[in-house]
Amino acid sequence: MAPFLQQQTGAGPALISTLLLVFAAAGILGNFATAASLGKALRPSVLGALAVLALSQLLMPLFGTWTAGALIVLAVRGLAYGGVPVALQTWLFHADPAAANENGSGMFVVATFQSSIAIGSLLGAVMVDSSGARAAMYAGATLATFVTHGAGARTGTETDGAREGDSPS
Repeated sequence: MAPFLQQQTGAGPALISTLLLVFAAAGILGNFATAASLGKALRPSVLGALAVLALSQLLMPLFGTWTAGALIVLAVRGLAYGGVPVALQTWLFHADPAAANENGSGMFVVATFQSSIAIGSLLGAVMVDSSGARAAMYAGATLATFVTHGAGARTGTETDGAREGDSPS
């Protein structure tokens, strides 16, 4: 995000820090907001967080070239990004209650988020160096859209995380 803000928004270090602070604060709020919605609608909450994350990635090159636009998009992105870990972990543990223990939780974090951050950082840096920050944003939005669509398609027979054949409680 910092290279984009520097190159496209024209932000200096102080403004980048402020914008990333807004992103982080929104992420904390998104964590709690998503957690509250998961009990009511698991599948829509997961897919909604992923879809908003993809949309914010797409909107950053369009509106993030000016400071107010970047602030708004980063706040929305932070809300969605903060909700994704809670939503995905809840969905995983609902699908496989046996995995809902300390080992399952730790493995989920390491296997998904840490590896995703590392791989995304590497590919993003290569993309920024070769094609620029704007192209990297669009590539990220495309990937996020495919992931969101794929997650929705794989769970098309499920209703709010309940597996087919489960009796309602």
